[in-house]
Amino acid sequence: MGWLRVAGMLSFALAALHLAMVFVGAPAYRFFDAGEQMASAAEEGSPFPALITLLLVLVFTLFGIFGLSGAGVLRELPFLKGILTIISVIFIVRGLAVLQQGWSWWLGSGVVGPKQLVFSLASLGIGTIFAIGTWKLWFRPRPPVTVLK
Repeated sequence: MGWLRVAGMLSFALAALHLAMVFVGAPAYRFFDAGEQMASAAEEGSPFPALITLLLVLVFTLFGIFGLSGAGVLRELPFLKGILTIISVIFIVRGLAVLQQGWSWWLGSGVVGPKQLVFSLASLGIGTIFAIGTWKLWFRPRPPVTVLK
C-alpha cells in the first residue's frame, strides 16, 4: 500500500473521529483537550463546538481525498503536489509541538500529559507519511515522451 494511500486513510480516520466527537459531545471535547470552553458550550447546547468540529471533519476529509488522489486511487486533482506539500507541513508543524511538550513533561511541569504527547506524535507520524508520499510523487520518474514524425 502506498504512502499517500495510507495518509489518505489516516486522514479519513481523523475525520471519522471528529465526527464521532460531535455526537459524543462534552466528554469527547474534554478527553481530546478541545478546551473547557468547547465542552461547556456543548453541554449548554451551543451549536458552536459542533460547527467547529464539523469544519475539521471537512478539512480532514479533503486531506484524505488529496492523499488518495496522489496515490492514484482518485483522479488527479488540480494543484495536487503543492496541496499535498502544504498538508504535510501542517501535520508536521502540529506534530513538532511534541518537542516542547516532551521537554515540559520531562521537567515535570504537570502542564503536559502523556495524552498530548501521543496526539502530537500521531500528527508528526501522519505528516511524515504524507511527506514521504509527496516526495515520491514530486520525484517519480516520468514516462518517456514520444514524438510523432
